[in-house]
Amino acid sequence: MDGSFYFLGGRVPVVVGGLVAATIIVSVLAAVARLGGTSLASEVALIPGLIWTGQIWRLVTWVFLDDQPLSLLFSCMVLWWLGRDLVGVWGPRRFLGLYLSFAVIVGALTVVIAWLVLGERGGLWPYYSAWPLVDALTIAWALYFPHRQVLIYFVLPLSGRNLIYLVVGGTILWALFNGPANYIPHLLAEGLMFAYMKRPMLQRLWRSAGFSVGRRRSPRLREVRRDAWKEPPRWLH
Repeated sequence: MDGSFYFLGGRVPVVVGGLVAATIIVSVLAAVARLGGTSLASEVALIPGLIWTGQIWRLVTWVFLDDQPLSLLFSCMVLWWLGRDLVGVWGPRRFLGLYLSFAVIVGALTVVIAWLVLGERGGLWPYYSAWPLVDALTIAWALYFPHRQVLIYFVLPLSGRNLIYLVVGGTILWALFNGPANYIPHLLAEGLMFAYMKRPMLQRLWRSAGFSVGRRRSPRLREVRRDAWKEPPRWLH
């Protein structure tokens, strides 16, 4: 998992290449199965009503399926580009753990919200795409590297806060045109990633409200004056 390989002019972490490969393989197999008259997509998509019957594997598999070639291509490209930098920050194990745990948490929250808001119709609503997690990783990347630029559709340069505005604003715009129910996972993933990245700020707000996040020890170190080197040492290094 700690390794990398050389591809298309640069080194790619194994964990990023594995996630991209899994997404492409599952999506292509689903397309081939559809041509053969069977439906692999119905076995891996996130369908809230079937989660309640015990088919919990759908909480993970739904992010590895895409039924549109352009959507599959661009989501894998973004995961490929940004995932390399995030693996450098988080490490491969943490990156993979966050990716899969976000899939499960977002999937579980989507099941609950779809069931509560859409009722019986929400129980049959299928969700599948890597884009919710790709959007979340884009927000994390923009917060870690606020001064780096990416070219949106290879034309529009954006970085940092503007990139976050585009991701969230674009999700809301698409939800208005295509229906909010389709973008529940996207909004959940983006909000959870922002909360994860801003957790020190949330902890400060929590403490300012009068709650204690954890027991903090009082500092026992003091500043040593420049002329104190003549005195006997009274501290531990």
